[in-house]
Amino acid sequence: MRLSCARHVVKTFVRFVPSWLNSFLQAAAVASLALGFFVAFPAAATPLSRGEYLAHAADCAACHMGADGKLSGGRAFRTPFGTIHATNITPDRNAGVGDYTDDEWVSALREGVGRGGKHLYPAMPYTSYTEMSREDALAIKSYIMTLPASSAAPEPNNLRFPFNIRFLMVFWNFLYNPNHRFTPDTTHDAAWNRGAYLAEALGHCQQCHTPRNFLQGMDSKKAYSGAEQQGWLAYNITSDGESGIGAWSEPDIAAYLGSGHADNHGTASGPMAEAVSYSLRYLTPQDLQALAHYLKTIPAIRTTPLPSETHVAENELGARIYEGA
Repeated sequence: MRLSCARHVVKTFVRFVPSWLNSFLQAAAVASLALGFFVAFPAAATPLSRGEYLAHAADCAACHMGADGKLSGGRAFRTPFGTIHATNITPDRNAGVGDYTDDEWVSALREGVGRGGKHLYPAMPYTSYTEMSREDALAIKSYIMTLPASSAAPEPNNLRFPFNIRFLMVFWNFLYNPNHRFTPDTTHDAAWNRGAYLAEALGHCQQCHTPRNFLQGMDSKKAYSGAEQQGWLAYNITSDGESGIGAWSEPDIAAYLGSGHADNHGTASGPMAEAVSYSLRYLTPQDLQALAHYLKTIPAIRTTPLPSETHVAENELGARIYEGA
């Protein structure tokens, strides 16, 4: 009886709510749903475990893991403009980031500007991390500050003139760093929004899978359509059924991301295997499913094999099979 009366009151209220207010309430409900999923895991964890989880999701170790087994950097990234070495991000106060304030840390992650206004090069994926919330950025910092420090100093970068002038990054950032935060899309469900945040902000998937122009800015018109990275192929992961992953099921994608293998689709190798090993295998099944759910909605782009892909297929089939296994 009480439930029946309550339903009657609600229906009566909705009947007299102005249309604009009704639309607003519906949008707010969807936004709340998206935000609820968006913060579900972090809210349920301790601050330290939350930071650890986010650091794995952001794939910090794949680039910054040093020869000493710490996040001491040193890895060389070869670009068309020269070689960039990953920095030391351990809590060491001299060689690492131990003296970084919260604001300096957030600025480095989201704006590509380190201590003293020193501009970072976009080998550091700050053009994706820019979508990260301040809360998540600082959670990662808190976790990293608990890790072993290292005084290792990576080799200096070796970039050709004028690309070795860091100040020029001001103009590059104006063109290619949007410097905005992730906002849930209320036209999609909560799982999609969680997957979008994982892919676009934390996982920075576009950094490898989106081709770049002559200034090394990501070509947004070809997002996720595949590119060559450090001598390896980052494949087309749009929803195209032939050249992309449109024919993959969401469980197949989730399995591949979490384990590096999906039956009838192959095994991850090269940088993708590193992404699985250092990052994706730590994600919860719910987050892997959300990521797969989002990737399946990326607009399809039909591509032809990259030159190096054709070369490998014709001349290095044995090497490809070996690497894939």
